Amino acid sequence: MQKIFTLSAQNNNRLAWMDYAKGIAIIMVVIRHVTKGMDLSGIIINPTVLDVVHNVGLTFRMPLFFLLSGIFFRLSIAKRSQTGYVLHKSKTILYPYLIWAFVITTLQLVMSGYVNATVDGWSYLYILIAPASHWWFLVALFNVSVLYLIMYKICSGQRFVMFLIGLAFYYLSPYLAEISVVFHIFRLFIFFVAGDIVSEWILNKENRPKLASPKLLFLFLIIAFVGEWVLFQEEWREQTTLLLVFAFTGSCAIIWASYRLATTNSGYLSVIRTIGQHSLYVYLLHSMVGAAVRILFVYGFGISSYWVILPISLLLALIAPIYLYRFCTNFGFWFLFSPDAPVKQPATANTATAGVQQPSLKPVNG
Repeated sequence: MQKIFTLSAQNNNRLAWMDYAKGIAIIMVVIRHVTKGMDLSGIIINPTVLDVVHNVGLTFRMPLFFLLSGIFFRLSIAKRSQTGYVLHKSKTILYPYLIWAFVITTLQLVMSGYVNATVDGWSYLYILIAPASHWWFLVALFNVSVLYLIMYKICSGQRFVMFLIGLAFYYLSPYLAEISVVFHIFRLFIFFVAGDIVSEWILNKENRPKLASPKLLFLFLIIAFVGEWVLFQEEWREQTTLLLVFAFTGSCAIIWASYRLATTNSGYLSVIRTIGQHSLYVYLLHSMVGAAVRILFVYGFGISSYWVILPISLLLALIAPIYLYRFCTNFGFWFLFSPDAPVKQPATANTATAGVQQPSLKPVNG
């Protein structure tokens, strides 16, 4: 049981900076979604707080995941073959999405008097054709991953050609806003391309000193800060080119900060890495956990203070999915997250977590 509840980083064979990057991004996502859920339920939140939570990192927190996926695209198809790549994405993105979208939609129907979502029998059909709420991300990640493979074959792997296609997609995306599935493909394809373009450089061990450079980190943080300030002015929020530039600079700031974090040995900071290692499962379940905490406080305890509910809801929304995933993996409910039964790792003298399947966020790192 100790192996299930530990928050120490597991599977040290993974790239630490990548886990930290995903951890930072998913924490930002959860803060926004938990806050939005409370706002929709009628809990009073200061408008300035609401604006900050909604807009800080808005340009880069989701594109970052697509950029990270692009970084590992060529390694993935080299490891699994092109057919194996699609099958892998189906198992690690599409399968858990379908399982948990069905489960949570059913819970929303049962708890319709307490949740924010308006659902009915047709909502099960929308799981396939028009993902509701935050579910769009997993469908978009799968669609972009598969489309990129197709374009890779058509373009003979020419990154520059695919970058031009990505730019065209990006600037066409505003005209497709009414078709959410297509809009997200067009909007985010460019970041997957960018990840593929920088993959050889960023994965080259000789470039690690540059990635850990405090000067470059400071530069990207300054640019990202300026970008956040600019985009807080409403008149700039619809400037497509600015959004693209600040999405890239914000992503760079997170990646460089993650490299710095990866050089530390702080046990407290390693919790961010653990969250990053489990980011898929956190994304799948955080809204359900956040809603449960909110309902408990509002209807059970009669407490509706944002500042009381937020820290508890945020903590549980980040940690409970990790525990649930580990419990299911270790006690026979693995099918809730994967169509394949876990393979236990052999015990080793240097691994405190031997015998437990380590989390693998392959939807993000390929």
